[in-house]
Amino acid sequence: MADISRRQFLRGDFRGSKAAPLRPPWARAEPAFRTACTRCSECLGACPQRIIVIDPERRPVVDFSRGECTFCGKCAEACAPRALERR
Repeated sequence: MADISRRQFLRGDFRGSKAAPLRPPWARAEPAFRTACTRCSECLGACPQRIIVIDPERRPVVDFSRGECTFCGKCAEACAPRALERR
């Protein structure tokens, strides 16, 4: 049996799985994103809503407690390695 937290137990998540990170809207699929992202943080400064923050692995995630995404695409425009790619 996997080690699970109290929160996971109370939610009924007995597998101990972690939720996928909430990436910015233009992020590639997670494996491709992780490969492409250079952790440059350019997307953070480009976001006019300031809702993109850095996760513990120094990759961008969206924090909706700071506001909402307007889907302006500025984060994708700032992403030189194209980990965020406006489709």
